[in-house]
Formats: sequence, structure tokens, C-alpha cells
Amino acid sequence: MCCSSGGTRTNYVCFPAPPKWIKEPQDASVGLEGRVSLDCEVRGHPKPRILWTKVDGDEAITLKTRGRHHLGDNGSLIISDVKPEDAGRYECQVTNDIGNGLKKTVSLSVHVPARFENKFQVETVRWGETAILHCEAFGDKPITLTWTKNQMPISEKESTRFEVYDSTSEQGTTSELHVQVTDREDNGLYVCIAKNAFGKDERTVKLVVLEVPGPPSDVRVEQTWSQSATVRWNVPYGGNSPITFFVVQYWRDAGAPHRLEEEKVSASQTFTMLKDLQPGTSYVVRVLAENEVGRGNPSESQQFLTKEAEPSAPPFDVTVESRGAGTLRVKWKTPPRDQWNGQLKGYYIGYQVASSKEPYSFKTVEFSKQGEEEYRLTNLQRSTEYRVIVQAFNSAGSGPPSQHVLAKTSDTDPPSPPFLWVDFQSRSSIGLKWKHKAFPPVKKDDDKETPVALPGHYTLYYKDEYGPWSEITVPRSAEREYTLTGLREGTRYQMYMKATSEAGDSDSSDVLTVRTEGGALSDMSSHPIVERGEDTPIYLRLSVIAPLGSSVGIIFLVLIGACFYVRREEKRYKAAVPGGPDRRYSYCGSSTLPHPQRYKDVDKNRPLLRIPGVPMPPLPPPEGYPAPYATMPIRCGSAITTERRRPSEECRAIVVGKNGMLHHATMDRKRMAGLTIQETAEVHHYDMAA
Repeated sequence: MCCSSGGTRTNYVCFPAPPKWIKEPQDASVGLEGRVSLDCEVRGHPKPRILWTKVDGDEAITLKTRGRHHLGDNGSLIISDVKPEDAGRYECQVTNDIGNGLKKTVSLSVHVPARFENKFQVETVRWGETAILHCEAFGDKPITLTWTKNQMPISEKESTRFEVYDSTSEQGTTSELHVQVTDREDNGLYVCIAKNAFGKDERTVKLVVLEVPGPPSDVRVEQTWSQSATVRWNVPYGGNSPITFFVVQYWRDAGAPHRLEEEKVSASQTFTMLKDLQPGTSYVVRVLAENEVGRGNPSESQQFLTKEAEPSAPPFDVTVESRGAGTLRVKWKTPPRDQWNGQLKGYYIGYQVASSKEPYSFKTVEFSKQGEEEYRLTNLQRSTEYRVIVQAFNSAGSGPPSQHVLAKTSDTDPPSPPFLWVDFQSRSSIGLKWKHKAFPPVKKDDDKETPVALPGHYTLYYKDEYGPWSEITVPRSAEREYTLTGLREGTRYQMYMKATSEAGDSDSSDVLTVRTEGGALSDMSSHPIVERGEDTPIYLRLSVIAPLGSSVGIIFLVLIGACFYVRREEKRYKAAVPGGPDRRYSYCGSSTLPHPQRYKDVDKNRPLLRIPGVPMPPLPPPEGYPAPYATMPIRCGSAITTERRRPSEECRAIVVGKNGMLHHATMDRKRMAGLTIQETAEVHHYDMAA
């Protein structure tokens, strides 16, 4: 635009002028979400019009100057809150219809720092499986991605369980962290850090390892009854997954099959009552928790005992038979174990005369743990029928009685048991003999004699070590002997005998154990081994003879070993001491010599060992003791025998033998005047090397 003025008064005359640049547009760059201004300031007359367009290839898009885009007073294009899509080429067109106008194209660069669109995520994985953590960063490349846990970098070198895989695409840069064989320690927050030249960003991934619950703690049985019990426990670690329910497992500890019972309990409660238990029974209980992953490990087992109740079943297989005049033998089997309802203490044997209306009389029998019990009812009426029942009882009370059994006592007593022994044995046979005591008639309370029946025949029972019992009927004979044939050689057999009469069977004889000849053992082992119970004296029983014989044998072997050792030492001793002529040393006592005396004037230069071929030095006078062993106490009284002899009697001397040992000798002392006192002294045996 061109204007001029003239005269005293200022008048402007404007001439049309084309647009000219004041600030020409320039290329620019801006950071993401920043603000940028593209200059386009011009002058001209009339006032130029400014138009901004964005060039996209061959197409120009006119920008709407509103929102994030607007024009400044000087025609500049101002872009606020820059987005990545704002990057590109922009063209400023200026015109005022004078001349050709102005046009300038510039480039706008948008710098994008590294960033994450999603800043937090939760990943779950089952225990033992592989967890894969993702992070994808956007921004100007190159972008570096690193992983940390608890603010510590994760390195593949430090643990083989961690693996990192990075990849780059047009959209951005991706990193995957693989955690192999996950466990509880892998729970936590993992941070992915993205960096480029224009900034950094972080993304947090929370890893949750799902596992089975831990074992419940403090499992306890609070109360017990005869058929129920209450159990309580504490909630365990849930394994990062809600507990769905608890499982209470229990089973019998002993006396019955260990069948596992289970009871499910809601996760909202930590106690339950176990029902339908067996009274007086030991149980084991434990608790475990379960979630969507599975069942956890069980708690520690707790043992408890239900209270006892009366037995719920009677003894069975009750049999009653006469065992003579006024005696009945009752046999029965214990109730089933699961019907004891505790520990049996014993049985009540009830009996009454069958024709009487009197109540039952009872006898108490202790429990014997044998499964099959036996008891004899005595002092009953002869030839009388009795009704007998059996009841089991424990600490809680008595159970139901068995079905009554009728039995009649005999008018005569059965025969006495025979006394059986082995006459001989061979490879295939064993000869037996027995004798029978003739008992006189028995007098009862009514002073009537009860006859004792004579045996009509005998029954021999026998078996080998591993076979079942067999029986043979042996007729009564005057010889009272029998040979058992067809046996295996070198085999151990057991046998006993019963006598049978019209009144019944006798009691069993003692059980004999005998081995047939032959086999691997010696003849000594084939002698019969007899167990006769009360008929055999204690000092003749095998249980006493066997250990006593073993002890005597051990002592005998020790003595033989000691004798051999002593003889060997004597031989070594004699071989080490050289021989030489006997020498005599007098030790006759003197009334002037004090009893306890220590001789210290011994020549210490004398050799202790005599060298062969070198004569011994002359002996000192008798009062000087020749040996380096300088003490020879002479004591009177106490345990020492003192004798007083006349001067005409002999005197003892010490003689050194060829073997170097000292022993006593006798010397005549008739020439000695006065009274000679000889005392038996403590003599030390020593050799010339002492």
C-alpha cells in the first residue's frame, strides 16, 4: 500500500498495492499436546485475505479456524493441544486481488514421547503354569522397554524362569515377559518402562498366581459324645481365589476298616458336627479347603475317642455241655467288633434251673481278647437241666443277653486227662504211651458219692508244624500204647490226647512236641520237647532249662578262653626270662629289725637285666636285700600268720629258680642262738629283670 500527503493539512492518498511478507511461514516442530504458531504476516492495500490449508498429497484441505485451530491477529495459524495427526504440510495463501498474491507451504513435525494407552492391568495364572505379561508403547522410535518387579530390574540371566520378547511394528513397540512355572513368590506388581528421546512412560501389570488353598490351622475336637463330635478350625490362606467350601475327612483309627468319610462345610463357617459315629471308637479327623483351582493340602490329623455306650450285640455261638456231675462248660464268641461300643471288660454268665422261676444267678468273667471264650459253671445240681445266657459288658454297661441255651448236668464225672509221653521215635513213626489215674468217687455237699466214669476209648490229636489238626480214635487197651505211623522224616509234630467215656470227654493232656529222625538237624534235636504245664516242676520246664543251659555254655566257653590266654601268657613269659641256677636268699627275721623298713641304699648302677655269659656279681650280706625292689614289708597281726620257733628249728629262705621266679625254701638254723622269730611276710614275686 502506498499513501502520500500535501499542504498544511495532512491528507493521505492510498494507492493499491499487492501483498508483501512481513513474517514468512517457516517449518516448525512441536511436542505432543503442545502449542505451535505458524507465522503468516503480510501487508498490502487493500488488506490481504489469509487462508490456511493442510496439504495431503495432491489434495488441499481448508482448515476451519475453530476449536484447536484458530488464526492470530497477524494471520498466524495457532494449533493448541497438538495431536499426532496434526503433523504434516500446511500452506498459507495471501491475496487482495492486486497482483498474483502470496503462497508458502511449510512442514509441521509433531514429536511423540514414549507412552502407554493403558497404564494398569491385572493378569491371573494358575500355579505352575506360564504367565505372559504384555506392554505396548507408542511414540517416536526408537523406544526401549524394560521390566521391573519391586523396583528391581528383571534379568533373564539371573533366573531361567524369566524370558523377555520384544517386537516393533508400525503401531508401536511391544514387549512380553514370560514367567515360567509360576508359584506364590511370583505374585506382585510388574512395571514396564518405555523410553525414547522425547520422554518415558510406565505401565503396571499385577500378576495374581491362583493356587489351591493352604491347610486349615488349629484343627481341634471341642466336644465328643457317644455318637457325635464337634470339630473347629481356622481359615487358611485362600490361594488368591475365594474358598468355595471346606471338606472334613474322618475315619476309624483301629478295630475296623479305615473307610474314609467326607463332609462338606460351607466356606462361611469354620466348625461342624460329625454324626452317626460309633461309640467308644477312636477316630482320626482332618480338614482341607477347596477353591476354583482345586483342593488344598489337608491339615494335621487329630485323633479323638467317642464316649462308650453299652454293647449293642450279644455274644454268639453260645454252646453249653456237661463236664461231669454238677459242672457245665460254657463256650461263646465275642460280639462283632463294631458292636462293642467301647472296650469290653468282661461277660456275665447267667444260669438258672430250667424248671425254676427264680431269677438268674450270674458269674463274672474277665475279657481275654481271644475271640472265643470259655467258662465252667461248677457246684451245680446233678442230673439237672439249666438255662444259660451270656452278656457282654463295658464301662458304660451291659449289652443284650444271648439266646438262652438248655443243658443238663451229668450224674457222673468225665474221666481224668491221660498222662502222655513219647516212648520212641524213628524216621516215619512216633511211639506213644500214657497212663490214667484212677480217681476215687467224689463226694458232693449231700455226702453222696459221684462215680467217675472209666474211659471207653481215647482220641489222639496231632499235626505237623504247618498242617491242620488230625485225630485218631485209639481203643482202650491194657498196654496203653500206640504207634503213630506214616510221618515225614525230620518233621516236628505236636500231639495231645483225650479220654472219652459215657460222661463225655476229658480235658486235654499236655501237648507234646517231638521231631522225627532224619532231616538237616542232628539226632540231639530230635528228642521230644514236652510242655506239661503245672504237672512239670518249674526247674524242669523248657522255658527255664533253655536259658539256663545257654548261660552255662557261655560261662564254659569263657573259662576255656581264659585258660588258653593264661597259658599263652605263661609261655611268652618263660620265653622272655633266661634260665639260671637256683639261688637262696635268707629273710629270717631279727628282733632288732623294725617291721616296716624301706631300703634306699640299693646300688642303682646295677643292671636290671642279666646279660647272658656274664657272671652275676657277688651277693651282699643277708641283711642287705639284693634286688632293686627295695620294699619288703614284714607285718604282724591282722591277716598275717605269725609263728615263733625255737633256735633249733629251720629258717625259711627265698630261692631264685631257673625260670627267674621266687619261691620259699627251708634252711636249718640250729647254729643261731637266742630266740628266732619267723613271720609269714607279704612276698612280692619278681624276676631278675624287675
